[in-house]
Amino acid sequence: MEILSSLLKLARLFQIDSSNVLPDNTDMYVELSRFKTITQVKEWLVSFCVNLMNNISIQRTNKTQIIFEKASDYIKTNYGDHKLSVQKLADYLYISPSYLNLLFKKEANTTFLKYLIHIRLTKSKELLKNKTLTISAVAEKVGYPDVSYFSYFFKKNIGKSPREFKNEVTS
Repeated sequence: MEILSSLLKLARLFQIDSSNVLPDNTDMYVELSRFKTITQVKEWLVSFCVNLMNNISIQRTNKTQIIFEKASDYIKTNYGDHKLSVQKLADYLYISPSYLNLLFKKEANTTFLKYLIHIRLTKSKELLKNKTLTISAVAEKVGYPDVSYFSYFFKKNIGKSPREFKNEVTS
């Protein structure tokens, strides 16, 4: 009974409803009392533990996906902040920077910085299509206050300067 009590505490700790782990409306204590041998009890407990572990795993995966989605949304909203960093985003999400980096590796198969750069470059290409925006204004909007660095970085990653890109897409 102590094992059962510990398993129930573990389920509560992870906020898992026992109905997700047990068959329909099963009372664990009644269920255990119907077994005649210790082998039957052991098999039932093993099955219960495996089911509990699967539920914990699903819940943890769901939580990491939710955190990643919040991180991604934050970046998509704040990519223009030239001070955006792993630390700033981790602080916003109330998690450690190292955990945030692990999340990006797991959920996006990339690093935070590469993800941010991708968002910024995608948005800069979009903004460069606007004839009225200057390259300097685009650089500022996507988080690069130094237009020279933006031009260098854009050419390095896209293969052409922002001016060449802008001329191609607006002509």
